Amino acid sequence: MNLEINEVEFDSPHEEKGKIAILQYDGIEDPVFALDDAVKTYVGEKRCYEFVDLNTDNLRVVITNINNIPVRDFNPDTDRLDKRNKD
Repeated sequence: MNLEINEVEFDSPHEEKGKIAILQYDGIEDPVFALDDAVKTYVGEKRCYEFVDLNTDNLRVVITNINNIPVRDFNPDTDRLDKRNKD
């Protein structure tokens, strides 16, 4: 099975660290079946959010422990990826 995972942890107050995992499949099997099985194995009994790419069947994003991260109002002047960390 040609399955790759990219994973990063982030701090989550009041809980264990959160994780974002991107699973990508490139093989000859049905990608939906392969990724459903991989996500089920990766997550186990843990609660998570799973996002499916609508344009392709070979990518899943799994996020855990986001319920208690700080929330703030969106500011279109400062909350832009292209304007961050350019000091």
